[in-house]
Amino acid sequence: MTNTTFMLTVKTSSTEPIYLQLYNQFIRLISSGSLKAGESLPSVRNLATHLSVNPMTISKCYSMLEKDGFVDRQRGIGMTVCELKNRDENIAEMIIPEIDDLITHSIELGLNKDEFLSLIHKRYNEEK
Repeated sequence: MTNTTFMLTVKTSSTEPIYLQLYNQFIRLISSGSLKAGESLPSVRNLATHLSVNPMTISKCYSMLEKDGFVDRQRGIGMTVCELKNRDENIAEMIIPEIDDLITHSIELGLNKDEFLSLIHKRYNEEK
């Protein structure tokens, strides 16, 4: 098991349910390669304790990850990361809805394409 538990955060003030927050974080970690195929996820009990959440919340997140093909349940081992066949497609599926929201907001605010792209470039460079 990696230090996955230390990569995960929960925002209790968020309107997004905790299991979805964790699900999305796991997908990002798996898609980016931070969690590699064959690596074990923390046990439900350990992760729930570390994040101070109900174990059922972790169990729901893990079930969704399993159903969507990101992890596999191994008897005696626990949950392990699956090999991603279409990494680029997974990343695109995750980020395109967010890009679409940004484009919609920028249009609503009256930004043109060049102003929007300039802001994206500036923020991207600041994050690097």
